[in-house]
Amino acid sequence: MGTKTQRGAHPARSGLIILDGFLGVTAVLGGVALLLGWLGIPADLLDGSPFAGYTVPALALIVLVGGSGVLASVLLLRRSAQGLAASGIAGLIILIFEAVELVVIGFSWLLAVYIALGLAILALAAGLWLVGRDAPADTVARARTGGIT
Repeated sequence: MGTKTQRGAHPARSGLIILDGFLGVTAVLGGVALLLGWLGIPADLLDGSPFAGYTVPALALIVLVGGSGVLASVLLLRRSAQGLAASGIAGLIILIFEAVELVVIGFSWLLAVYIALGLAILALAAGLWLVGRDAPADTVARARTGGIT
């Protein structure tokens, strides 16, 4: 009656793939829009900051934030052993990016959304790592039997 789920599939892992993918895609698109001036954000918001314009923040958004989110989602989809670590790093990167944005530009509702996204990614990645949900079945079996399979 019920459908079989893929062995090792876990709703939190699927959610993490979606959140990382969302972070990656929206960061790349937002970075490109910022770089091309499509967002119309006034340059005077950067007065007194180390940034002369939005080029460096836009490139950081595209490469660091977007790249880490896309990489994490791809690694998780491929069930790579580095997927959870990459996801945790992506969560940290967006949190650092948003902390810098908060200091330089100030608070906005979008900043709050991305802080929540970064915290959710970090919490899911840490939680899955702690419970070993992403470990291959033979690794879990060896751990449970003390190395005897």
